[in-house]
Amino acid sequence: MKVELKKEDIKAVVLEWDWDEISIPNNKIQNLVYEEEKSNRHDIHCNFVSIEIDLSFMQEDNRIEKIQGKNIWNVTIISKNNEKFTLTLPSYRKDSYCGETKKIDIAWEYENLCEQHEVKENTFLLQWNELKEQEIYMNEQEMSKFFQKGNLSSIANLTHPLAVELLKRIIEQNTAEENTFNKIEKLSQIHFNNIGEANLNVKKQIEDGISNKMKGYKIEEKYEPIYGLDRYYINVKNGVNHWNFNFIFLTELKNLEKIICAIEPNADTRNYFSRNILVFKDNVNIEETMLDLYRKIYSNRNNIKIENETLLVTTYSKINQMWYHIHKEWNLL
Repeated sequence: MKVELKKEDIKAVVLEWDWDEISIPNNKIQNLVYEEEKSNRHDIHCNFVSIEIDLSFMQEDNRIEKIQGKNIWNVTIISKNNEKFTLTLPSYRKDSYCGETKKIDIAWEYENLCEQHEVKENTFLLQWNELKEQEIYMNEQEMSKFFQKGNLSSIANLTHPLAVELLKRIIEQNTAEENTFNKIEKLSQIHFNNIGEANLNVKKQIEDGISNKMKGYKIEEKYEPIYGLDRYYINVKNGVNHWNFNFIFLTELKNLEKIICAIEPNADTRNYFSRNILVFKDNVNIEETMLDLYRKIYSNRNNIKIENETLLVTTYSKINQMWYHIHKEWNLL
């Protein structure tokens, strides 16, 4: 719902950031429009905000220079009767997640890519627009930094961290009706016994393990390259339950068989699960590649039967799609 506020209904508009603020009186505001996505009493989450301010006002006291970092946190509107409500702005601070520094950073410190500044004649225009899905996508190098920085365990909602959410979605993708392994079966004489049931059991165990608000629940992350490719190891522990996951980013395929054989995980037990997640580039025919891999590993035998397959597959673009939806659903900065 788009709302255009009248100047006479506003006492002031306050831009807030980094424990600082600029208060703009109503006679310096030319126009204020926002598009509401959802609201909670005096907190309105917006997917679009536009404020037009007198340029001369913004040029005083270095106000324009103060906000050049494009890091405004919130916009607070004070009505004529002194009632306050806050506009929560669209936000995507990409450098926090996959910037050059490897340490875990505070997202508030980074430029918000949704924030735009523009000077138009006698007006200073501030706008926040929610980014389109592909505008938040990470390339191969950015995704490598994203995993190396420890974001998978440090970013969380009220019940569980990003690592668990990402793993759940990858398992769902691999147990969907038209998944890679079903397609391989149709292309070949290879048969995967109980693979869907096995993966759903892993997902259920993970969900059961986090059902008590993360109590007794730990995640360990390691970056361990293998054959010149990025590999990220994630171990999830909750009491006696353990889940190991290896993300292998396949920027090339020549060592795929060696990689799988080198880190073949332990067999599943009641309390221990292990999966290798192969992340393919989008231009790879995954079914044909995996079919060739299985034939090599199992010596070209026909009628191959594989019990409880320990591989999961996905692509860079699918991880990006998952990240886009998680970022939006979790209201991340």
